[in-house]
Amino acid sequence: GRLEIAELALGPRWEEVPVVLHNPAYARPFELLLRIFPPPTYGTLDPTMVNAVGVPLLFGLIVGDVAYGAILLAMAFWLRRRYRQRRTLRAAGTIAAYCAVSTMVCGLLYGELLGGLGQWLGLHPLVHRERPEDLLWLLKIAVGIGVLHVGLGLCFGMLTARQVLDRHAFHERLGQLLC
Repeated sequence: GRLEIAELALGPRWEEVPVVLHNPAYARPFELLLRIFPPPTYGTLDPTMVNAVGVPLLFGLIVGDVAYGAILLAMAFWLRRRYRQRRTLRAAGTIAAYCAVSTMVCGLLYGELLGGLGQWLGLHPLVHRERPEDLLWLLKIAVGIGVLHVGLGLCFGMLTARQVLDRHAFHERLGQLLC
């Protein structure tokens, strides 16, 4: 007189399929930054390359000083050399080196060496910030980078939702992108 019904899984769920990341050597250190999040599920986008380009670029745009970049580069090389055998610290040193180079390049664009000392020593900025028109131009660039950053994130979210066949998430990201 008793009946027992059990629903059996037809196969592994996407979350349970093991994932191995294959990134170029220059981008592998940025896998460290993604360890705070769950790994990407099978068939979805690996954001390591986006971080490998975006993190140093944004860091350099924000700090933008030749001397600070040189100090950070020296610390990065020390960290990589001192902790050669510790993979996590070596990766952190590599990320810091990439950010340092970006900081020095942006420092040259801004004409900054320890703040205003660069201009006093004759370092001429390629990007001027003295006049209000120049600041408005920089503000437009910053807003453009922000729009690109958010739009790219939403596009990646739509791509991931499409790959895992989640229509609700896809339409949600599409609506956010259109807004």
